[in-house]
Amino acid sequence: MCYQLIELYAACRCLYFQHAVDRCPAYGQPGHGIQRRTILVGYACSDHSSHSSGGYDYTQSEYSDSGYYSSRSSKSSRSHYRPRPLDIDIGASMTSAKREKTNEAEA
Repeated sequence: MCYQLIELYAACRCLYFQHAVDRCPAYGQPGHGIQRRTILVGYACSDHSSHSSGGYDYTQSEYSDSGYYSSRSSKSSRSHYRPRPLDIDIGASMTSAKREKTNEAEA
């Protein structure tokens, strides 16, 4: 199945970017279709953002915010971040594994 990714602005649904078709071996054969996948990005295009003159005010719409605005609130987002214990252990174990390989190669 061939796929095509299409990125639209979340609020106004204007086209942000249309990717090339990811072709499969059956591309171009009769009856073969392309499945389009839509991803919502950003918020509103420059024509529909609150900075432009006139038009609809998307800042007061029923669309939920993508998390970008709420993460910039007065509360520090750092208090919610907890590094996974594996983040540190992975680097250490990879270093040990490299040492073991080096020791085996020298022997």
